[in-house]
Amino acid sequence: MDKRLSTTPPSRIFFKNVRSTAYQWHRDPDSQTDFYLLRKVAKQSPPPTLFLVIADIWMQDQAHILLRRSDNSTLPATTTIYWKSGKEKGYFQLEDPSPISQYEFALNLYSALLKKYQLEIQFPGEEKTPLFPDQEDQQNYLLSMQDYLRLTEYKDIDQSLMSQNSLE
Repeated sequence: MDKRLSTTPPSRIFFKNVRSTAYQWHRDPDSQTDFYLLRKVAKQSPPPTLFLVIADIWMQDQAHILLRRSDNSTLPATTTIYWKSGKEKGYFQLEDPSPISQYEFALNLYSALLKKYQLEIQFPGEEKTPLFPDQEDQQNYLLSMQDYLRLTEYKDIDQSLMSQNSLE
C-alpha cells in the first residue's frame, strides 16, 4: 500500500463529519468504496472540462483520486497539461490510469493552479484548449484537492514533480 494514498481514522472522521456535506455521495457495495463529487460540480451544466472524484476505499484505509472529463469518462492516458508562467513553460502528462499516476497528475495540476500558471489541456487526438477558463471551475478543483489532501494527511507539495518536463 502506497502511503501517499493512506487515510487514518481521524482524517476520515473529519472528512465525513465536516467536509462530506459539500459533496454528493455514492457507495459501491461491491467494492465497499464511497465516491464523493463536489455538489457544485455535480449541479453544473455543462460540467467542467476536468474534475475529480474522491474515492474513499474505507476497508483498505485508502483514498484515490479519480480524474474525470466533462462527459464523466476517465481521463485517457497521455492527457497533457501545458503550463506557462512568464517566459517559463512546460507540461506534464497522465501516463496511465493507475491510482498513483492520477494522484501525481492531480497534484501537479494543484501545484500549477496555486502558482497561478496559465493552463491548457490536450486530450489524445484533440486540440489544446484552455483549462478552467471559468474561475469557479478552478476553485472547485482546488477545494476538492484540498479535501483529498486533508483526508490523506498530505504534508507538502513536491516541487520536483512539475519541473520534470520544462519546455525551452
